[in-house]
Amino acid sequence: MNNFYFNKKRLTSVCLLAIGLVSFNANSQCSAVATINETFDGITALPSCWTSNATVYFMGNDGATLYSGGAPTSGGVIYLISPELSTIDGNHLLEYVLTTATPNNNENLEIGTMSDNTDYTTFSAITTPTPNGGTYTTTAIPANAGHKYIAFKFTYTGVHQGVTIDNVEWKSATASAPKFDTSKVTVYPNPTTGIFNVETELDVKQIDVYNSLGQKVLSTSNRQINLQTAANGLYFVTVITNDGAQASYKLIKK
Repeated sequence: MNNFYFNKKRLTSVCLLAIGLVSFNANSQCSAVATINETFDGITALPSCWTSNATVYFMGNDGATLYSGGAPTSGGVIYLISPELSTIDGNHLLEYVLTTATPNNNENLEIGTMSDNTDYTTFSAITTPTPNGGTYTTTAIPANAGHKYIAFKFTYTGVHQGVTIDNVEWKSATASAPKFDTSKVTVYPNPTTGIFNVETELDVKQIDVYNSLGQKVLSTSNRQINLQTAANGLYFVTVITNDGAQASYKLIKK
């Protein structure tokens, strides 16, 4: 069990240090950025242009801690939201380090995108809950119209539950590959009732299909894909070429 910040004595110190910290970091002067490389080192409050709906705790160089507190009346959700990004375009991925406070609540951290960093109903999950503490690298995060923030969503169910997020990096998923020409791929029909086609002149190695929770539902090299047995809803079709370039396209099944 990782209890490096949740023993009572250290927790008391954290709470005292946290008094007066502003958990909301609404900054109307923030401009969109193309990349993020945030270590959370040497700070006591949220970095510029990061936001949250709750107090975020910082201890030395250990990262940003989302913590439920000692006496929540019920379960709840804490969000940690990135600065505005100009590159949620299907060609970027997220790397981060996660430390969990207890072994039975770490499944409650999800990664998603948001269109508004003050409207939490816009959160759209793109990964299944993180299984354990460690270093994680997502696949290329699909573009989602109007979405311009990456968010960590921590759902707690009781007292003294928390996660620490560190070394957050947003970077190109295809840095060493040729630029993907998205105009050379057509996904149709869209919406689809089940069978759709990926038409392209590119040298395609693989096509992956993800549901709205970020779960891969199939992987194939076929250009005609059958989703007839899948539930209706939003899907993301990721086309990967033999030289490593990739891009994602939204697909509606109805």
